[in-house]
Amino acid sequence: MKHPKVYDIPTILSTNVRALAKKVDEIQQIAQLNSVGAICIPETWLSSSIPDSCVAIPGFSLIRKDRVNTIGGGVCIYLNQKIPCKLLESCDQGVVESLWISMRPYSLPRQITSIVLGVIYHSTSNRKLENVILRDHLQKNIDSFLLKQPNALVLLTGDFNPSTTGFQAKHVCQANQLKQLVTFKTRDTGTLDWFFTNKPKLFSISQLPKVGTSDHYTILAKPVSAPPSVHKTNKIIVRDMRDSSWRAFGRWIIEKDWSLIFNAPSCEQKYQLFMLSTRFSHRGS
Repeated sequence: MKHPKVYDIPTILSTNVRALAKKVDEIQQIAQLNSVGAICIPETWLSSSIPDSCVAIPGFSLIRKDRVNTIGGGVCIYLNQKIPCKLLESCDQGVVESLWISMRPYSLPRQITSIVLGVIYHSTSNRKLENVILRDHLQKNIDSFLLKQPNALVLLTGDFNPSTTGFQAKHVCQANQLKQLVTFKTRDTGTLDWFFTNKPKLFSISQLPKVGTSDHYTILAKPVSAPPSVHKTNKIIVRDMRDSSWRAFGRWIIEKDWSLIFNAPSCEQKYQLFMLSTRFSHRGS
């Protein structure tokens, strides 16, 4: 029995922990238990006064974008150090709290050339204007990346606060050919955190418990193993061209009484009688 092919598409953990510094140890345990490759945190509440060493997770590289001059917010990505990656600085837009990276695990399905991962925090204070800015930001960045890497896997997650901002997932999906996979509540009041991808069949999404005192549930996006390849056997029917078969065919033509077919009044009837006679002859052989 053949085992499913295993690729290096990372398992993604996405959770709004609100005050990351107080919950790093618990996040580390969750990541280890679920063999996570990337951890996406919207609303980190980090600032320049909190160095990387205070929120480090062994085996992971930390990429962060903190709010400047105001408290709260912030986004970050922890990425397994074994995964080659690049920060997409060109995707940065100051008014949008987002972080984008591209990564190229060593083993990917042939149809995927690379992976782009984005994490978003869309504040509850945002309204119609900020929604338009975010929508344009997402479309511009995804279009720009796919223009260079048409076969890339796109992963987008974060806290979008749709119930207060009015931001709609369908606008992201329609403009970028993505699908939003989270169908459960990520907070007791509703689904505030989303997970988008352009290859939805590759992932299975599940809900994990809240981290510490956070009021958000955790999203775990786990890649689905590729099914074992099945080699289909095509049956090819060929005509028997052996001499013995030709002789048998000649005897059949000579011995066959064709008068019924010759006397049929129409071509259609002749054809039907001919096919009927050959069918019976094959059954008798």
